[in-house]
Amino acid sequence: MSITYLVTSPDIAAANARYAELAAKYDDLTPVMVAAAAIASQASERAFAGESTPAGEAWAPLAISTQRAYVTKGHRRGAHPILQVTGQLAASLASMVTPTSMIFGTNMIQAAVQQGGWPARNIPGRPFVGFGPEDLSELEQAALAFLAG
Repeated sequence: MSITYLVTSPDIAAANARYAELAAKYDDLTPVMVAAAAIASQASERAFAGESTPAGEAWAPLAISTQRAYVTKGHRRGAHPILQVTGQLAASLASMVTPTSMIFGTNMIQAAVQQGGWPARNIPGRPFVGFGPEDLSELEQAALAFLAG
């Protein structure tokens, strides 16, 4: 089984369009893709550490019922850290780079629910994969440095 979750926004769509232009002109964008993978990884590390989206927006707090369930299971006390009871989700993030693409994410099934939420179950999204404005700027600088040679 395979689940694909695509993170999109107008800024990312514009960045994707720029990279498509680059890919049409250059056969091997590996240095740019390696930089993109590193930036994506740093953005996710920042998200977990700050309990916020890659853009810096705070995640929704854990429901009281979730906090109680964690205490009952002996995982921890209190409301923090969010999405880090075992550390497996953050540790599962990986990237794959080709000469014209970069894929970053996880194969953990619960990741899609945590990333986008599950409204029918009152589970809010707590995005941890994506790019903030500073990340997109860094991506653009990596592409420009590549073009400058």
